[in-house]
Amino acid sequence: MPRHKLLCILHLPPPIHGASVVGQIITQSELINNSFDCDYINLTTANSLEDLGTFNFEKLITGLKVYWKVVSYLLKKRYDLCYFTINSRGPSFYKELFIVLILKCFRQNIVYHYHNKGVSENQSSFIKNLLYRFQFKAQRVILLSPNLYYDVKNYVSGNMVYFCANGIPDNPSVIKSLEKRSDIQRLLFLSNMFISKGVFLLLESCKILADRNIKFECHFVGKWTAEISKKEFDDKCKEYHLTEIISSHGEKNGHEKDLYFSESSIFVFPTFKECFPLVILEAMKWALPVISTEEGAIPEIVEDGITGFVTPKSNPKLIADKIEILLKNDTLQKAMGQNGRDKFERLYTLEKFEHNFIETLNQILIDFEKEGSRN
Repeated sequence: MPRHKLLCILHLPPPIHGASVVGQIITQSELINNSFDCDYINLTTANSLEDLGTFNFEKLITGLKVYWKVVSYLLKKRYDLCYFTINSRGPSFYKELFIVLILKCFRQNIVYHYHNKGVSENQSSFIKNLLYRFQFKAQRVILLSPNLYYDVKNYVSGNMVYFCANGIPDNPSVIKSLEKRSDIQRLLFLSNMFISKGVFLLLESCKILADRNIKFECHFVGKWTAEISKKEFDDKCKEYHLTEIISSHGEKNGHEKDLYFSESSIFVFPTFKECFPLVILEAMKWALPVISTEEGAIPEIVEDGITGFVTPKSNPKLIADKIEILLKNDTLQKAMGQNGRDKFERLYTLEKFEHNFIETLNQILIDFEKEGSRN
């Protein structure tokens, strides 16, 4: 039986962020590529995190090349489905809307796979509302979680929405490392250093804990950005008198990043602008209890009181309270970490994602065929 032909327009690294990581997983997956006849177009025009949301001549040329690739692929082959990891807002939304126009002119079956959110925040604009209506008309959407449906519900009916949670590779060395943790209670924050990730908010929580004379260390691992430089971070640590217990390490990848997970006790991620953070899956993989916020799909990933704690956004005192509970209860800390590890194995491995992704695309193809037969 011939495989369905897919044109996959997606983000690939660099830069490294959730959508590009998942895009790389898809392009490298033997299971996915043996299930479908896939052609890939890299949607990324930025070379770094600093380039995201900015305009320059080089990005314009790259964007025009992407448009031409889309047109040339569509001229050469008739696809059963065009899979598109589209952005919901910002300059990228307008750039990618032109690709939507191309696909619709070629009368393609399209599915949008959202790795971000922001439609509901922008729909009050008359112009954006019209553009969203054009984009979503008669199209299907893959979301990472039912918690994110609110973002597109004004444009997409429930029967046109599919859910497929992300997954990440496991590592056999994880199990061997779980019993080698340091006796020192170590908090870990790992993400690109943006204000919206809760960097300064966690520093406030650490100050509250230090003022309570609670013993711990907190390690920040992540790429410095235009929003938060190392100097600005260090100055804030000095202001809070935290230089003895706070350490920053910059960007780490691969084995170096794994070392921070393996030597930590609790993962803290007080973000207030998120969709489906892969870094939480990494923490669960390493059997770390997770403290995070009521944002995006996080309340679905982190089960409050079972695999960690979920707090309201922008509440440093409550985050400090939850950290204190775990720092003072080693048994609870380990139980939550193991619960998280068990949930990771059950729902968020790479193999689980691959199977779910294939099943989701197959169901979408079946639904398009049924719709075509009715028409």
